[in-house]
Amino acid sequence: MTCGTRCTCGCCEGTAARAPVLPENAPLLPEIGYRSGDWQSFRDTMLARLGSAEAGVLAGLSTRDPQDPTIALIDAWAVAGDILTFYNERLLGENLLRTAQEPDSAHQLARLIGYRPAPGVAAVADIAFTMDAAAGAPSRATLAAGLKVQSTPTQDKPAVIYETTRTIEARPAWNALRPRLDQPHLLDGTTSQLWIEGHALSALPGDAVHWRGAGGSFFGLVTQIERLAGDRLADPEARDFTRLGIRLLPAGPIHEGTMPLFMGFATPPAPAGAYLDRIMDADDFAAETMAAGHDGDQILATFASAPPPRPFVTLFRAHAPIFGHAAPPFDTLPIALTGSVPNYEVHDGVVVVNGVITGPFAGQSANWADGMLTVLDGDSNATTYLEGAQPLLAQGGHVVLRDGDNWVSGVAESVAETSISRFSVSGKATMLRLDSASGFGSLSIRGTTAYFAAETLFLARPPLELSLSGGSAAPMPLQGYAPGLQAGQRIAIGGRRLGDGQATTTLIATLDEVVHDFHLGGGTSIRFTPALPGGFDRASVRINANVAPASHGETVAEMLGGGDAAAPFLTLDLTQAPQTHVTDASASGAAPTLELRVNDILWSEVPHLLESGPKDHVYTTSIDPAGRTAIRFGDGLTGARPPSGSQNIRARFRKGLGLQGRVGAGALNILMSRPLGLSSAVNPLASSGGADPEGVEEIRGNAPLTVRTLDRAVSAIDYQDLAQGFAGIAKAEARLLADGVRQFVHLTVAGEDGEQVPPGSALHEGLAAAIAAHSDPYRRVLISSFRPAAFRLGAALKLDPAHLPEQVLAAVTARLRESFGFAARRFSQTVWMSEVVAEIHRVPGVIAVDMTRLHRSTAPDGTPLPEANLPGLHAEPMRMLGAGEAVGAELLTLHPGPLDQITVMP
Repeated sequence: MTCGTRCTCGCCEGTAARAPVLPENAPLLPEIGYRSGDWQSFRDTMLARLGSAEAGVLAGLSTRDPQDPTIALIDAWAVAGDILTFYNERLLGENLLRTAQEPDSAHQLARLIGYRPAPGVAAVADIAFTMDAAAGAPSRATLAAGLKVQSTPTQDKPAVIYETTRTIEARPAWNALRPRLDQPHLLDGTTSQLWIEGHALSALPGDAVHWRGAGGSFFGLVTQIERLAGDRLADPEARDFTRLGIRLLPAGPIHEGTMPLFMGFATPPAPAGAYLDRIMDADDFAAETMAAGHDGDQILATFASAPPPRPFVTLFRAHAPIFGHAAPPFDTLPIALTGSVPNYEVHDGVVVVNGVITGPFAGQSANWADGMLTVLDGDSNATTYLEGAQPLLAQGGHVVLRDGDNWVSGVAESVAETSISRFSVSGKATMLRLDSASGFGSLSIRGTTAYFAAETLFLARPPLELSLSGGSAAPMPLQGYAPGLQAGQRIAIGGRRLGDGQATTTLIATLDEVVHDFHLGGGTSIRFTPALPGGFDRASVRINANVAPASHGETVAEMLGGGDAAAPFLTLDLTQAPQTHVTDASASGAAPTLELRVNDILWSEVPHLLESGPKDHVYTTSIDPAGRTAIRFGDGLTGARPPSGSQNIRARFRKGLGLQGRVGAGALNILMSRPLGLSSAVNPLASSGGADPEGVEEIRGNAPLTVRTLDRAVSAIDYQDLAQGFAGIAKAEARLLADGVRQFVHLTVAGEDGEQVPPGSALHEGLAAAIAAHSDPYRRVLISSFRPAAFRLGAALKLDPAHLPEQVLAAVTARLRESFGFAARRFSQTVWMSEVVAEIHRVPGVIAVDMTRLHRSTAPDGTPLPEANLPGLHAEPMRMLGAGEAVGAELLTLHPGPLDQITVMP
């Protein structure tokens, strides 16, 4: 028996023939052995045969000295055999997709089955532009597609250039739209506060207010005055308010005279007046104004400038009691004043009665100050008297008389200062004659207070103190009107979430609906997707509607050379690489940006030339492993030949793609070009998407998928394969789920480097469109991003004393990061303690492992979990939520924090 070709034990040296040997390979090996021998086996075999009978005359050669020419020749041929078999084995390995190591081999093998390795795609971002709002700046500007914005370079990341991919209209008015910050001031029987703008009001507690509102007429007393200062550091547009706390009387007036009227608003002039009190969708409004020849923006500006109806109240700044309110009660007066007493004389001890003396107030109990106001209204002309001189009481003024919960309202028809003596009291008084005596019989002299010195007080719109949320199911009113907004427009919404302190949360949304409310005091409302994630501080929210999608890559132009009508299949190369590809709805998910012109005529790219005719202006492209693009024209039969000419073939394309194009939020802030009116630009969110060109491992996994799917999806595995081969998707898993009514396909996907693929993102929308185009239109497909989950571990290691502990620990950390990172794990894959131990044991220098903890950081619902040492950790699969909705599967990976719980045993 002899050892195999890979044996290095030396036990068979020079004793028997060891070469050639037949290859023995188990299935599914990552590399194959196909060498008939190596230097050692070839040399040993030739030396062994020197002593065999077959050697003939060489059998007598007994020396094995390497210096001998014969032995040296044998050694040389052994070297040659080693080299030839090595490269033969490598050549065979490069002819099999599973074992190929060279990128060019993988590309060539993939082409045999019609698979074109994904060229990579550019990362995408939304750019929010700020327009110049200074005087004289244009009110709107068109920002054409291709506007360049560069990122700020850092020490670790060079600058990258993005270009907008859509032409948008931008306006200074859209720089910072705000949600509705105030609300109409309602005046009814439940009103307990009055809001007045500014701090100039000099009201005092005890003053009274009166208004007519919904449900009748109301009167109340001021109980509290609070001056609220706007926080201009947080909001430069904040306003100051004075807030009056009031207590309303529970009943309405016994009588109310004629009050002064104030016009709340004026009807807008034509043509704006034709839209008054209408609520219109923005698209319908634009169509109607265009058909009528009206300027829609001007109509909205008219409504925006029209003052809304301003509710008002009457504030009474002075009050006084009724004359006689402090008179002594009638029953406390002496009988000499209220009745009759004898008039007598005493003469010599004898009392002589001369008659009866009647007191001055005898018989006046009904007309005393203990009675009603009718007592003072002697001539029944609605007259009463206020105590003292009241200079603030003016003729024609609004007056309210109030006794407890009873009150009347009227107008002072006559006012005069006088002196009066009534109810045993004399003094100054002010005569007040109202427009009516109705209600005097219900108001007492002692309990009635007159309120006067009326001032009309216009109320402010109180601030909306509710948090801002939603925006998708229910419309979000804006502060005023926003002319020009349209459904489908991208917006950037930023503000502080409740509970997050001063941190700003930003999201990009798409307008689903824009509605204009043409009631006076109305405005524009919007609905958008996705909705706000939770509650926001309303005053902090700003909405930028000057948003354009952009992708990584810079437009360049090249002169490729001259055409040659005599050359079939003319091939030219782009000198700049890599060519930018962007996400689209094709099965591959990547579309080129190349625009090729021959003699200024645009030619089209096709996947192949087989179906092209002699006059078809078409070409094909191929991309080598280095990212260089080659352009191939037809031969005159399958595709036209480019006409001969000097430098008549020109290309325009974008260059740059892959993960290197990803940038953080705010990094894209350098305008490479500045159209008139444009001030600045920034990306509110980090860029997303992007994928590097497929490497050997990706080609090895994805190339067979196209043979299985043939660019169509029928079964669940087809949907998974289609998604897996889509540019920018790193992992995909498909399951058939049912909601009790029907069955549907649910896809869990993950982007490159573990990036989320949220609904509304370019990658999500592109994948959804590709699946819709290559599958049963009646099959419902849900696409969900995966749910990242993390686990923590701890272990005590026994190390070989011959190894440096710090080097072993670093190797253990690297091994665990690789084995339990995003690239190595599958959706819903369980992490077992045994596999953690096995991975640690694969590191040289580790003798023993004692696991001290293994637990998830959080439960699937986000609840923090305590430390534990569990035998296994399960990742939750995709599951139903009800109502035909589902969530993606979990991907359980090692926590990115430091592995400080891995220690060394003493």
